[in-house]
Order: sequence, then C-alpha cells, then structure tokens
Amino acid sequence: MESTPHYLKEFPSCDVSSEDTAIFKTEISCQRLLPVVLHQLEAFCPSSDDPNVRIAILLSQCRFRHEDMDSLQRSLRLHHNRISHISLSPRGSEESASNAHLDAETADIGDVGAFKLCRVLCECDGFASALRELHLGYCGIESKGISYISRALGKLPALCSLSLDGNEGIGSNFVVLAEALQYMTHLLHLNISNCSLGSHGARVFSTIIPFVYNLKSLQLTHNHIFGRSMHRICATISSLTDIRLLDLSNNSLEEQGARDLSRSLTCCPMLTHLCVPSPHFPPNSQTFNALTHFSCT
Repeated sequence: MESTPHYLKEFPSCDVSSEDTAIFKTEISCQRLLPVVLHQLEAFCPSSDDPNVRIAILLSQCRFRHEDMDSLQRSLRLHHNRISHISLSPRGSEESASNAHLDAETADIGDVGAFKLCRVLCECDGFASALRELHLGYCGIESKGISYISRALGKLPALCSLSLDGNEGIGSNFVVLAEALQYMTHLLHLNISNCSLGSHGARVFSTIIPFVYNLKSLQLTHNHIFGRSMHRICATISSLTDIRLLDLSNNSLEEQGARDLSRSLTCCPMLTHLCVPSPHFPPNSQTFNALTHFSCT
C-alpha cells in the first residue's frame, strides 16, 4: 500500500464543521504546496450531507500566481452554491467564517487576481447575492483591476462593507469606481484610504457622497486631498446623516474646509469618531473650537 507523501502529512484536517458551516482551512507558506491545497479544495466534500451547510474557505499565508488563480477560480465555481466565506488573507479567522464575505487583505493578488475573483463573483449568483463584505486592501490592485472590481460591484446587492485601502493604483482610474459606487445606496462601510486619490479623485468622490447616504463609516486617510477638493468633500458630508466614523486624517485641511466640515457635521447626530488633518489655521480660532466639539481625535 502506497504511503502518504510527506507534504500531505503537513496539512491539518480540512473539515472542521460547526452546526451550519464546514471549514476548509490550511496555513502554508511554501509555494510548491499550493497546487496540492487547491486540488484538495476541488475534491472537498463536507462531512454533513445537509445541503444547507455552508463552506468557509480559509487559505492564509498563500501567495497566488497566475496559474494558481486559475485553479482557485475553478474550485470556487464547483462550490459556489454553498460558499459563505472566502479568506485569502493572512489575517483571516474562523470567527467570521459564518459571515458572507470575501477577504483578501494583503494577499497581493494584483490585477490578474482581481480579474479572476471578480469573474467568479459575476458567474456565481448564489455567493454574489449573499456577499456582505469585500476586503481587498493592500492587494496590489491597479488601474485595470479596479475596472474589474467596479463591474463586479453591480452583482453584489447585499454588499454593506467595501475595503480597497492601500491600492495606490486606484487613484488613476477612480472615475470608474465612482460610477459603480453611486448605485450602492446599501453600502454601510467604505475604506479607500491610501489610494492616491489626489485632487481629481477627491472632486469626483465628492459628487457621489450624496448617493451613498447610508454610510456609517468612511475612511479617506492618506489620499493627498487638499484645497478646494477637501472643501467639496467637507461640504457634502452633510448627506451622511447616519455616519458614526469619519476619518479624513493625513490630508490637508484649511480653514474654509474646516468651516464647511463643522457646518456639515451638524447634520450628523450619530457621529462618535472623527479624525481630521492637523489644521492649517490658528488652534484657538472659532472654527477649530467648533470641530473639537465633535470629539475630534
């Protein structure tokens, strides 16, 4: 009888089932083992025969190449009717495995990986229609990748949280993303920090803020926003009447923008956490005092 190859012995049991979720989990750092893991994923069958049992896929520490993304895409298609959660992030955990979300934070999938994942979302209606969180921060996504993501957003009617922070290439094609965001009135949490929006991207974003009026948190830190672009964003924050967290830090805030922001925040009674840039005006001014009234940190 042929013995089990040594590298297969390195994998823990993949079927760790809770009452309603079967978890396919492995943590590897060796690139040569990834094809084996993906082959196991294709053959994965939960121990329960209950069709209502969902599948959570946790593949942390993996670095996906072009051919690996092809295999992953094939595996996701096979299981798409039962998938509840996909994590390609080193920070993925079982605690959130029952929530419908796709987490690839820091996975460095790039534009190719974004294309493959978005194609799965467009083809797998069951998973896409239930997806509530999409985390693609620091994934190396650039101009083409954000185009793929923008097209896929229209297939996600339940999405309430979107994180694209740290993908600096987004700024050069932000208009495409903005066009998709203006139809996402159901979005509650948006993080586009460290995306190099610049003045042009900020101006574009200010025009779609009234369309995402249900936001509870908005993070725009480290985006090179200043001058009139910051003024426009500050003036339109008044549309976010349910906002709890607003982070505009590490940009540039002048007195006119701060004045617009303080007026807008009077329309935001739920705000509990506010981060703004260091003011470029006297700290004892009336405008500064108005901002500190909103628990500025």
